[in-house]
Amino acid sequence: MSQGAPVVGITVHAAELPSKDGYPDWRYSVSARYAAAVAEAGGVPLLVPTHPAAAGQVDAVLGALSALLVSGGGSIPGQYFLDNPDPTLRQTNPPRFDLEVELVRAAWARGMPLLGICRGHQTISEALGGAPVLNLGQVPGSRNHYQTEAHTVSTHTAEVTPGTRLAGWVGTHLRVNSFHRQVVVEPPAGWVVS
Repeated sequence: MSQGAPVVGITVHAAELPSKDGYPDWRYSVSARYAAAVAEAGGVPLLVPTHPAAAGQVDAVLGALSALLVSGGGSIPGQYFLDNPDPTLRQTNPPRFDLEVELVRAAWARGMPLLGICRGHQTISEALGGAPVLNLGQVPGSRNHYQTEAHTVSTHTAEVTPGTRLAGWVGTHLRVNSFHRQVVVEPPAGWVVS
């Protein structure tokens, strides 16, 4: 998009939940913080449904966007990655995963900026050939990254690789919080963990 504020598509979690009358109904959910952060940064947030019945054609959706943010959300059972010898996020929500993978691959092919948060970064990695995620409990030397403090409290330091684009944006040391139970084992070929 050449004029105006960048339009950032934010994928929205879809799940079948009981309605008020007790019948199953597909519902969308995403934290309002995603849209608020995009707006605060000067962008225009646009929510992108992830259920096939309401999803737009991938090319049409991406044609309306300047960037794609693959959101987190959708609880993954704590034992899931321990109980599955060949885990994939697809097994946790096939409709959402399939659409997000299509969006990610098409956005990547276009050179469109991508950001994945929580489940979103795991989806991007898997979509582009990275090794599937594992529970932190399976990674030797890992620490618990599901903090008990409020979301607004920074609990540990993250070190950013000097010389990377991320380091140019935030520096090489910053205080962060974490609510992760899974990690990407190996990123896609050619990617740099920064």
